[in-house]
Amino acid sequence: MTSTIAAAMIAAARIVLATTVSLASPVGNRSAVKNAMEMVKFQDRLACYTKLLKLLKEYEYGDEDALEEFERVGRGFFDDDWYPFGPSLRLELSPIDWGVCVMRGDDILCCPQWQRFCQALQVCPGFVDEISLCSIGLTKALIDGLGPALESTVVLNFEEFALGGQEMNAIAPYLHGNSSLVSMRLMLRGDEELNDLEEAKQFFDVLKEIPSFHEFCFSASFNNHPEVLSIIMDRLKDLARIRTCWLRCPTEGHRISRVLAENPGMKHLMAGCSSFNGDDAIEFAKALAFNTNLKQFIVSMDVDDTRGDDSTEVKKKAGADALLKAVYDPSNL
Repeated sequence: MTSTIAAAMIAAARIVLATTVSLASPVGNRSAVKNAMEMVKFQDRLACYTKLLKLLKEYEYGDEDALEEFERVGRGFFDDDWYPFGPSLRLELSPIDWGVCVMRGDDILCCPQWQRFCQALQVCPGFVDEISLCSIGLTKALIDGLGPALESTVVLNFEEFALGGQEMNAIAPYLHGNSSLVSMRLMLRGDEELNDLEEAKQFFDVLKEIPSFHEFCFSASFNNHPEVLSIIMDRLKDLARIRTCWLRCPTEGHRISRVLAENPGMKHLMAGCSSFNGDDAIEFAKALAFNTNLKQFIVSMDVDDTRGDDSTEVKKKAGADALLKAVYDPSNL
């Protein structure tokens, strides 16, 4: 195999690790036999992933045959679902039904193959450039095992997740040493909140100091702690792009409009919240009059808002008109 062909193949390497482990399901407990079968599949996948990491390490040392073996093992295990990508690996940890079930972190730690996988990450740093954690219960030991990947990943995603103060405190030191992180996606479950204010401040302080970091997408409930929205916006206001999706909070548009009025470095903002109303739109419009850096602003409001009296429709129209006027006003360009 020539070096040119080998380079082309390594430039196309992609691994998606979709893990299955014993689960706590809201629709009932799985049988012990089923859990045992799932654990076997989980360990098989970890074993394959560990081997692929080692093969890439051998290729890095100059063994071009290792790349051919990498291709054979990857396609043989993942079949048609596995296909080439990247020079690095995409790591996805989740149960199969990750929108319904939750993977228990302690079950992962009890898996013998987990230790071998963590050892492979230790001796093969820098190969993971994307991490997706979906519907799993993080523990500090689990985070420490993923530490080498967290220190080098370019993309970090949390889906259907519970991220509290302890988890943020454990993840932050690894991100502090990461000079490559570009994007983070934090999508919390409907019943979970970022409720530790001090830990949230420290976590987002770490993120804002990463020079390469420029995109943050989040969805969360701020019903009990709406000030967390202010913490996020204040810390990350100079990112190139911020996206909020399905925010669940009282009408808190003023927390976003206040940051916009400061004219931060932010270029793109998508503000999606089912409880934004006409009053919020008016506040956004006022803030845009002082903002010259924002290039794209997408806002969604509750068009079926039935709160208040007969003036609700008037406020909606007033808010929409104010936004249109602000957008087409050339005086703040």
